[in-house]
Formats: sequence, structure tokens, C-alpha cells
Amino acid sequence: MKLTASFLFASLAWSQITVTAKTQFLSDGLTGQVGWSTWGANDKILYSKWATDRYELYVINPDGTGGACITCAMAGLPANVSRGAGTFSPDGAWITFLAQKVGGDPTKKPGNGTDYDVWVTDWPVVNGPWKQTPATTATLWPNWSPGGRMLLWTQFYAAEDGTHPLGYWTIKINSFTAGNPPTVSLLTLWEFGAYGGLYELGDWLNSTHVSIMANATATLPSYHAFDLYDLDVATGDFAILNNHAENAWDEFARFPFTAGASPFMFFTSSRAYSHADIFISPQITPRGDVYYQDRRGYTVTADSPRRLTWCNVAGDSMYVGANVATFCTADGFSPDGTKMLATRQTDSGRDLWILTLKWTAGLRLGARITSGGRIQ
Repeated sequence: MKLTASFLFASLAWSQITVTAKTQFLSDGLTGQVGWSTWGANDKILYSKWATDRYELYVINPDGTGGACITCAMAGLPANVSRGAGTFSPDGAWITFLAQKVGGDPTKKPGNGTDYDVWVTDWPVVNGPWKQTPATTATLWPNWSPGGRMLLWTQFYAAEDGTHPLGYWTIKINSFTAGNPPTVSLLTLWEFGAYGGLYELGDWLNSTHVSIMANATATLPSYHAFDLYDLDVATGDFAILNNHAENAWDEFARFPFTAGASPFMFFTSSRAYSHADIFISPQITPRGDVYYQDRRGYTVTADSPRRLTWCNVAGDSMYVGANVATFCTADGFSPDGTKMLATRQTDSGRDLWILTLKWTAGLRLGARITSGGRIQ
């Protein structure tokens, strides 16, 4: 039986997920954000790849056909710099992506925030692209709201210090109106104050709530103590989405299907490892695997969240080696939710996998996690 997004939404009883097949999809120099459009009529995968002397943004069909570089010959972009980290709008008619500023170092990957601007182009490209950020900023992870009427990104606003080694970032929430050119206007700017370890936006839960990866503790360096939070983009209210020991690194929250139609949040976590074992010196990649839990912050069993991948366990097809830290992430889902696009990252590079998912019944929702506050 083929499950559909609407069927899964109608029955939260479909609550256990297993991987029945794993296939390596793409390799060779991948970096940054990849995404599988949730719009069925535009079932495309965006990904970033090293192209001779810089990174570029590519598009491909899920069956491996139709591969093409979007930004290689795109007029209007700064020359000889890197581009990538692209995301389709929900209707498939627009792409937002990052491109370096003039004179940027092309070896710096899209997604690290340094020297990158947010750009928007129509798709297929006819009139674009258009730059959306000022000359003096750095940006991360541009992201569409479910209806495509808002465009968000994380923007740098203060240098790193002893408390937050990754610096201080803010979330810019903008309205988006299609046109030639499109209109992008600032609605709200959230600065996180004591939560300055914020580094990345995640996926949208619904039209008003988005997940963020933030550091809300001073007891550990921020790069060892990331949690996932739900942010109400209208009010600034936030609540933790997962509850665990401080030593874990959680990020890359993803909600499959049309926003609001998935019972679960998928995310990457290092919670299987002690604080001392998250990293394998001298490697800079942490160890992490994909987990899932109820999408509104409920646990699903006493030992929830439940683990979906085993990239750091010998015998698994995604396992690299005993002395290689591997970080696996859920990057997108087919429109019907039966396949998940996953990135496997090590210090040596990244490759893309497609995992076939089986949804079955049998788990019971647990207690709601409610800790949170308001961002000032």
C-alpha cells in the first residue's frame, strides 16, 4: 500500500518508521544544503557541488536524470565565487540560494555564513537572479514559509566571543511577493540576546512556526550544546523541541510532506555519544545520526526520540570506518513521504543517499515538552 501525505496526517497511529533500503545517489564534492521539493509537480533535488574552482548550485530529478548546473552561467552573479545552499519555494516557481560577495574566497563552502548573500531567482530561470541582502552582512540558510509568502534567513550581527564561539546571529523574517523583480520586505527582526549561540534555521512546522538550532546554556561551548527550538515568528515565543543531556548536538530539523501534515520531526543528533566521543580528534566533523520524534515536541516512547540511521555503527551500509566521524542528516522527503534524502558527511566530503521508509503503527505519544520563553 502506498502511503500519501494526507493519509499520514489523518492518522497519527502511523508512528513507527524504519529504513528498508539505502542507495547512494550522488557523490563527488557535495557541500552545503540539499533539498527535495515537497511540491509534487516540481519533484526536483537541489544540491551544491565543487565545480573545478568553486561551488555551484545544481538541480536533478530523483531518478538521477535531468542533472544541470543552475548558477554556472547565471548572469548577474559575482564572478569566480561560490554559490549554493538552494531551496525551492513551495510552488516550485522560485529558488533562494546563497552566493559569495565580490572577491570572496571560493573555497569557503555555501552554508558556513562567511561572505555570503541571499539571492532569489525565478524557476526556470528567465529574469533572475536578484540579491536580497546588504553589502556588509553574512547570512545562513534562506528558507521559505509553507505558503511561500515569507522568506527567512539567519544573519550575522556580532563577532564571536568567549561565550558564543560561533558569534551572534539574528533571524530576518521577510514578506515575499512574486514579480519581476520579486518584492522582499522586512517584517520582523529577532535578536536572540542571551540565546546568541543561534546559528541555523531549520524547517517549518506550519505557517507561523519554524524550528531553529540554538545554544541556550553557558555550561558548555555552544558547538557542543545545540538544541532545537520552535519559534513563533509573529510573537518571538519559543519552546524546546527535544529534551536531552547538554552534551548532545542536535540540528537540521525536517518536517516531511506539506507543512503541518507530518506526525514527526526528523533531526540529527549526537546523543548516542558521550561529550568526549562526539568528535574524533583531529577531525572537525562530529558524529551524529538521524532521529525522529513527534512533531510538536512530544516523546513517542520512554526511550524516544527513536533512531533512524546508524552511520557510525560497523556493518551499516553508510558506515565509513572505525576512526572516521560521520554526520548523517535528513535533508528532504519525496512528496509521498516514502523516501528520504540524506547527506553523509565526513572530513573527506559528502555524498547523498536515498533511504526508503516504511511507516507502521504501534507507538504511543508521551508527555509534552513545554520549557521555553520569549525571545527579546
